[in-house]
Amino acid sequence: MTDRVVYRSLMADNLRWDALQLRDGDIIISAPSKSGLTWTQRLVSLLVFDGPDLPGPLSTVSPWLDQTIRPIEEVVATLDAQQHRRFIKTHTPLDGLVLDDRVSYICVGRDPRDAAVSMLYQSANMNEDRMRILHEAVVPFHERIAPRLRNSVMRAARPRSSGIGWRGRIRLPLA
Repeated sequence: MTDRVVYRSLMADNLRWDALQLRDGDIIISAPSKSGLTWTQRLVSLLVFDGPDLPGPLSTVSPWLDQTIRPIEEVVATLDAQQHRRFIKTHTPLDGLVLDDRVSYICVGRDPRDAAVSMLYQSANMNEDRMRILHEAVVPFHERIAPRLRNSVMRAARPRSSGIGWRGRIRLPLA
């Protein structure tokens, strides 16, 4: 697959994968949030290391590469230094990755209702002050960009020919 979907958010950016040189035998574990990704990482670690002992924390041995919290150079350096078979975490769907025949891909799925309940329980444990700070950082951006996006969409939706009668049939709110 040459074309891929770009997935970017406050937490993750799948274009960070471009910084990593994949190796023969790498394993990429992909799953939506709250769908068993960490559990699957642990199962893979038991196979890779032939037991429960890891050379470091799971989050270092098998990092979430597209998470934007750590600089990508640091994550790539950690992965490049690994001598064992690498297994890397991602929440990016396969259409957001460049597929490589040398790599094994494990995709995990879960009933969305179960994932939603899991997210509900996790959110109950989140720090409200920290979430408020994140929300305050995102909302002003949204408020600035929304009118521009709306105008772009409206311009793109306008017909090129006035003979269609489009404007007389569809009423869209302007505010």
